[in-house]
Amino acid sequence: YPAFGGVAGIIEGEIKGCNNYGTLTYTGSKTTAATDASIGGVAGYVTGNATDCHNYGTFAIESAFAGGTALAQSGGNTDYSAFGGVFGGVGPFISVADNYTKIDNTIDKGVVISNCTNEAAISLTPNMATSGGPKMCFGGIVGTLTASMENCHNNANVSVKSNTRWIMAGGLAGFATANFTDCSSKGNLSVDADKDNHPSGVAKQQDYVGGLFGIIAKGTTVKNCQNSGNVSLVNVFTTPGTLSYLGGLMGSYSGAVTMENCSNSPPPLPVRSPRSVVSPVTPTQPSPMSKIAPRSLLQRKAASPAVSWVALAPPPIPSPGRVR
Repeated sequence: YPAFGGVAGIIEGEIKGCNNYGTLTYTGSKTTAATDASIGGVAGYVTGNATDCHNYGTFAIESAFAGGTALAQSGGNTDYSAFGGVFGGVGPFISVADNYTKIDNTIDKGVVISNCTNEAAISLTPNMATSGGPKMCFGGIVGTLTASMENCHNNANVSVKSNTRWIMAGGLAGFATANFTDCSSKGNLSVDADKDNHPSGVAKQQDYVGGLFGIIAKGTTVKNCQNSGNVSLVNVFTTPGTLSYLGGLMGSYSGAVTMENCSNSPPPLPVRSPRSVVSPVTPTQPSPMSKIAPRSLLQRKAASPAVSWVALAPPPIPSPGRVR
């Protein structure tokens, strides 16, 4: 039952002002699965309020997992495992039905995670060892969340590669059942469903990937939250019965939710320049014509170690002479 964190494994109470600066690595067997996994940069699981906690250490997991996190312990359901940049899970234990569409908002529980950030890259590669493997939750801040989140920010990239049956991944939280206010994710989220390495007999998968959340519960309200990182999901099954959901803000939801003043604004993809002739000249201010000239030249400044590129306007076309 791994509960692993840079500061603590499990805290049955509150945590405040705790930071992790160390590199975290969890490596286990790829054939014998651990169960009840709750793993985070600062703490594995926290049942009470979490305030002013930050992860600055890189974080990597490579092991086989089965079973579930404390999110489901009180209900006897052992399907979920949780991994997060700051916490594996935060909030009171709740009973979770196998069908996520039955999960309601838990704002009435009164637990809050606030002013927490993840500042370091996370690489998570947990795999399932058997065909009945677990549902896995991944988040830049927290894997599973039954508490509200306020003013929390993920500022680093999150990379996930897992062959499990269910993947729930988000820049903030993989799976959440309470409200979000003034939160953001700036890092890129990349998920590889690793379809070529599934155990024998597994040909279906469910993937829920979003810039902020993988799945959020019905009745949830999300206010003033932004994602500015790229989100990707690759290597998924395409067989009948497979579900793959990808969104700039969320992958899916269990019912009606409210979103106010939220945005997805990832950086633009790089544009490849056409073939150009390059010569070392001193850069000059490009003319307005250079924006539309199909035959513009790319120049760079040779005298400086830093490469500086500029597009120059083409030479003027001479006027045709009188034809004799």
